[in-house]
Amino acid sequence: GPRMCSPFPCLTSSPGNIPPRRTPTPATTWFPLGDMVISLERAKARGRGVRHGTRREVAYLAVHSVLHLLGYDHMDEGPMKKQMRQREEKFWERWAL
Repeated sequence: GPRMCSPFPCLTSSPGNIPPRRTPTPATTWFPLGDMVISLERAKARGRGVRHGTRREVAYLAVHSVLHLLGYDHMDEGPMKKQMRQREEKFWERWAL
């Protein structure tokens, strides 16, 4: 079926290693990691299904996508997935969303 989110990295990175800086945007020292697409229709349905609402589901999908852009993955059921889930949990603990 359709995906809830799709990240499109513009840099190659591995978990825990920030990619080398590229030319920052003119107004800041920030640089793009890539793009993400989040299906609001699917987020709304899932947010209802797990009873935490659309806003929290979209926030979760945004964090999840940023982790993918930073090189994290969960294609296996082993250490990579565990590492990604730990980073997600750390974010949620810090931001209490």
